[in-house]
Amino acid sequence: MQINPVASSGQTHTAQQSGQGTAAQTQAPQTSAPQNNQPEDRFVRSNYARPDTERLSEIRAEHARNVSAFRTMVAHLIGGQVNQDGRFELVLEIDEALQLQAQEAISDMGDWGVEAVADRILDFAYAISGGDPSFINMLRHSFEAGFAAVERMFGGTLPEISHQTRERVLEGFRNWEETGSIRPASVEE
Repeated sequence: MQINPVASSGQTHTAQQSGQGTAAQTQAPQTSAPQNNQPEDRFVRSNYARPDTERLSEIRAEHARNVSAFRTMVAHLIGGQVNQDGRFELVLEIDEALQLQAQEAISDMGDWGVEAVADRILDFAYAISGGDPSFINMLRHSFEAGFAAVERMFGGTLPEISHQTRERVLEGFRNWEETGSIRPASVEE
């Protein structure tokens, strides 16, 4: 929850409202305590929605399960890669079963497919904002900045599936702005 200082005129002013500077730079001037030695009520509650902590816990648990399965797959892939000198040699030998498992994971129905990953990103954004649409622009900007950072980490190029996921997430943000839902109408339950 955010608490905003109140100016002596009774108005609040924050960086989020004006779009300028940080909250610390735009706080209303502090006034001295009233002469009657009663504490002055200089704070008001913000009307922001609370984060959906229950959904965030579900997202964390689902993420942990998916990461664990991925780690198991990678451990199987690179296990036993230490040579006779005790040095690690990366020699990837992908058997048919592992290849099928990886293809299934990124398929339309897989845990790492476009829809599944986009849904998790959008669910997280919605839950962390408490469903408050005033956060959409900040969340979209954060997502885009994160995508660009990952792209740079991987030499400026990501696989097509990553770009498809990005487009699906941006579609979800647009849908949230227009309809109040992160899912397209055709997917609503």
